[in-house]
Amino acid sequence: MIDSIGAENIDGFFFDIFFLVPCDCRHCRKEMARLGIDHTIESERVRYCHLMLKEFKREMTSLIHKRIKNATIFYNGSHVGTYIKTSLRYYSHLEIESLPGGNWGYDNFPLVDRYARTLGKDIIGMTGKFHTSWGDFQSFKNKEALEYKVFQMLSFGAGCSIGDQLHPSGQLSPATYELIGHVYKTVEQLEPELENTKPLAEIAVVTPESIWDNGMTLDESLIGANRVLDELGYQFNIIDLEADFSQYKLLILPDKIKATPESFAKLQNYVKNGGKVLLSYQSMDQGAYDENPLTGNLMEGHSFWDRDYIYPNSQIGHNLPQEEHVMYEQGMAVEPISSKVILETREPYFNREGKYYYGHKHAPSTGKKGVPAATQKGNCIYFSHPVFKIYRDYAPRWVKEIISDALNILLPDRYVVKPEDKPSLSAQLHYSSNENKFLLHLLDYPLKKNAVNLYTIDERTQLINQKFTVLVGNRKVKKVELIRQNQEIAFQQDDTKVSFTVPRIDGYEIVKIQC
Repeated sequence: MIDSIGAENIDGFFFDIFFLVPCDCRHCRKEMARLGIDHTIESERVRYCHLMLKEFKREMTSLIHKRIKNATIFYNGSHVGTYIKTSLRYYSHLEIESLPGGNWGYDNFPLVDRYARTLGKDIIGMTGKFHTSWGDFQSFKNKEALEYKVFQMLSFGAGCSIGDQLHPSGQLSPATYELIGHVYKTVEQLEPELENTKPLAEIAVVTPESIWDNGMTLDESLIGANRVLDELGYQFNIIDLEADFSQYKLLILPDKIKATPESFAKLQNYVKNGGKVLLSYQSMDQGAYDENPLTGNLMEGHSFWDRDYIYPNSQIGHNLPQEEHVMYEQGMAVEPISSKVILETREPYFNREGKYYYGHKHAPSTGKKGVPAATQKGNCIYFSHPVFKIYRDYAPRWVKEIISDALNILLPDRYVVKPEDKPSLSAQLHYSSNENKFLLHLLDYPLKKNAVNLYTIDERTQLINQKFTVLVGNRKVKKVELIRQNQEIAFQQDDTKVSFTVPRIDGYEIVKIQC
């Protein structure tokens, strides 16, 4: 193939549908036997498939680079996760296939990108021109939906690609390329400003993902953490436990990050050196009826109550009514040993089961104090409920409020402060050391569930006079301007922070802070 096309005419190779197949054919059995892998166990066949695919990548990359030294190479399995690290050296870059109308959904791209961008490779986001997903011929994504996906890629520091599929006639659709050209015209205008800028992150969220099995369902607690942090305006990456913790001011371990002796010791050392940690539910549970030295709590297993209540106070939940708020998932029962209680629970009358019945959902609060809902030991705050899964499943405002208050305790100086009443407004901060400038990407398109089968976007949000504060450190700000509107705006600098009001945000705007 290379000879017929000509090596000089080939830019790169994209290997698609690179999925795991837990094969049990005689050839695979023979190799599994050599490697000491039990072919009768499906999870072991999956592990072998990971090894086999890694070997294929090694062979193909070596073969290609012998003929075309600078060819780009990507192996697409519809996901970029922790599994890719063992074969990362065989990729020239990473591409994130993520069509919101397909199996991925709108939660997918932010989660995958926040992890992929920590791996040291250039990132390209990939969406499609289709209203739903691949193969949806003669369909067109809403112009506003395509704008949103491409601008979201830019705001997360990724390049962008828009996929189409060729009709059997070989004819391209003029309407498709008019649609794509509409969005790419804006991208072309923005490219000079976006080059050599990188997203900043003050927080790292630890992923529970360990191995990929072709499933498209991301972890519930990770989705909840991504949603709540983005709504609050925090700048964060997603990492695994092998990553360098020291790059971040705060680590979040959502709900069920498993403890190993190595990871626990690493986390303790991070805290000892001044790092902050927020964790919840069963994260870093050592599996013993003993004090957890990280949280300072004695872990006593699951709470007796299927659902109990939190009772806000002046420290955690200070913007909430001072009365009980239900927690929709069973928590853990903990006893503070070297920690202090910063949020209490209240017990229900009973669990709604058997002969105990009250109403449609759960029994109300008795007002009796229960086990702690949140504790603090030094730089570590622990929530005993799976707060991030609860937020993913139900999005109760009170859960976001208590998480926000805990974050404010641990991280009082944050990169970006955005309007509290605009949770859908995404604010992503980038920095260029070459040009000594910050770029604040602001993105807000209304996501609607006006169809049974998918979420849609069909309009922009127009926001007026929105105020922001950005942490710039000891840099002296020279000017602040809106790149898309080509407009300089007034600002106030107070020590390490700069504040300004953006007069209008029409779906997407980039604020340039020149130092």
